[in-house]
Amino acid sequence: MSRRALLRGLGGLAVVLGTGWEPRRLASRRPRLRAGLAFEVRPGAAEIEVRTAEGARLALNPTAREILEHCDGSRTVAEIAAHLSERYDEPPGRVLPEVAGAVLTLLRAGVLRT
Repeated sequence: MSRRALLRGLGGLAVVLGTGWEPRRLASRRPRLRAGLAFEVRPGAAEIEVRTAEGARLALNPTAREILEHCDGSRTVAEIAAHLSERYDEPPGRVLPEVAGAVLTLLRAGVLRT
């Protein structure tokens, strides 16, 4: 994955944040997976599908998948963003809003909890 893919890749999540949304509000939260999730990885596909216990389905692109892999309850959103910022050599100020937006979308979809 290229450095810029981290910033472009979240477009596949169709993040709708609304007005007044501030990524720093989520920065100190420690997201983790909700119980009852099912994951489907298709051979040769870049995306994975997540199904919630309620039956909702969400396709995750590789960037969203990488963010989700770090959502184990041990790291804050800011720590996840810092890790990805370092990994892809991108400024933290650019990565935090992208990671927080992805986490917010996954929270709203019922994939994560804090």
